[in-house]
Amino acid sequence: MAFRDRIKELRRVRIGDCEPHPLNYRTHPVEQGAAVTGLLQEVGIIDVALAFPADGLGPAGDSSRLMLYDGHLRQRLGPDQVWPVAVTDLTRAEANIVIATLHPTAEMAETDEDIQRELLGGLEAEEAELRKLIDEMMAKLERAAAEEQAGDEDTTEGPEAMYLRPHEHYDYVIVLASNTNEWNILMDLLGLKTVRRSTRKPKFGIGRGVKASTLIELIQGLINGRVTEDSGPVAGQGQEHAADALAVA
Repeated sequence: MAFRDRIKELRRVRIGDCEPHPLNYRTHPVEQGAAVTGLLQEVGIIDVALAFPADGLGPAGDSSRLMLYDGHLRQRLGPDQVWPVAVTDLTRAEANIVIATLHPTAEMAETDEDIQRELLGGLEAEEAELRKLIDEMMAKLERAAAEEQAGDEDTTEGPEAMYLRPHEHYDYVIVLASNTNEWNILMDLLGLKTVRRSTRKPKFGIGRGVKASTLIELIQGLINGRVTEDSGPVAGQGQEHAADALAVA
């Protein structure tokens, strides 16, 4: 698949002369500004700001005012700094799409924490703010590793052989809780333990194994309770009541 090249030229301009995008929704805290300043002082300018012609391209492909859609922090840190700017021929509507999605799509990337730990462990930075950032990143990795190890050490009752591949050993039933209240009731009824969640994969839940004998005993108790309470309904009705009770649970 071929993509259009929308970058028309690279200009070096006083970054303060560019117009900031009015719909830039990203704010930059003091800590970020200090870290970026430390990086610039440590290694210098190694990236371009991104802009498009605020008034559109002229007949000869020229433009007057440039509007930034990436580079606002750099503009704030040093408006008099001459900065390399990649000038595109985006329209304002296209620039709106980019400014809305450029950073969110970048943030979708996942992290190989072992490689990141190796990288951070070999860095030597002179700038204090940069060293602080590196130390904080390393500390975050260590906390995540400790939490994951603690989570791995937690155990739940259930047939051990079923933990990794239950479908290879037995048929199985999946019970889905549609809200927190249902889940809490299930945990209480089934004697499930709270397991600390790993920060590495926050999108995934934690599987639990429950012995069939535990569930059978619970269901039979619910059915027997209904039979006693209702003075002896037929078996089918008792099962329906038990199913209703489990649905609530």
